[in-house]
Amino acid sequence: MHEDSTVSSDVSLSPGTTSTECQTDLATDEIEYLITELKECRKKVTILDGKVENKKRLKRELNTED
Repeated sequence: MHEDSTVSSDVSLSPGTTSTECQTDLATDEIEYLITELKECRKKVTILDGKVENKKRLKRELNTED
């Protein structure tokens, strides 16, 4: 959705569009962007958790071989 957090200033309002409607649309876009970011973060956390568990398992295996 959004590649950066800048907002374009060349937004034109159609006749009859209120600023509240524009704010709602912007908020909806921001929420969708944040949901996407949250999903990506959760994927990364899951991957990192798996790596930590693998590391712990390898340490246990090394300690039991001694």
